[in-house]
Amino acid sequence: MMKTSYLAAIAAVVTVALGGCVDYPQKFQWSEAKVVESGWLKPRAQAVRPTYCYRTIGTPECYAWPLDNQGTRLVGYTGPSPN
Repeated sequence: MMKTSYLAAIAAVVTVALGGCVDYPQKFQWSEAKVVESGWLKPRAQAVRPTYCYRTIGTPECYAWPLDNQGTRLVGYTGPSPN
């Protein structure tokens, strides 16, 4: 009987003690964002997805590849030159 009450008390104490650890990783452990924010490292280079935007009657339409024979309608691009 006494052993059961000790085990119940220990289980209650462990449950309460570990309940305070729920937010620990988010608050105190290092992440890539925290290291970059602190200035220790430079941010990673982000790959640029090629985009080619062409004039239409309405809003420009953008594609992931350059359109053939549409150089006069080209209004902007990112990535390699379409020429």
